[in-house]
Amino acid sequence: MAERDVPIFDYPVLSDDGREAPRPGAEWTERVWVFVDNWEKGNELGQVTIKYLKGGNGPPQFEATFSLSGFETIVVSGSVPGGTRWVGVGRAKAVGGGRPDKDDVAIEFRNPKRW
Repeated sequence: MAERDVPIFDYPVLSDDGREAPRPGAEWTERVWVFVDNWEKGNELGQVTIKYLKGGNGPPQFEATFSLSGFETIVVSGSVPGGTRWVGVGRAKAVGGGRPDKDDVAIEFRNPKRW
């Protein structure tokens, strides 16, 4: 039986709500779409709740919990690309979506965010 493609793991998604760089401890929800070339929005998939985790001395950390129609919950977490500006390219850990292990995934934050 073939495994179906899972957002974030097998193809990128896009989220956007127009927020400026948040403050530590902030939590908000954004809508999520399939990522299309040139940062265009494809089909809407669901939503993501993003938490800016309060941190100590290292780079700021985030946790993003995706609720996407037809898929198990996916959680992406790691260092915020671009630090406190929330603008930059990086990698984060993803778990869920029916996948048994964590996976290292590409992310880019510039509002919109590419996961």
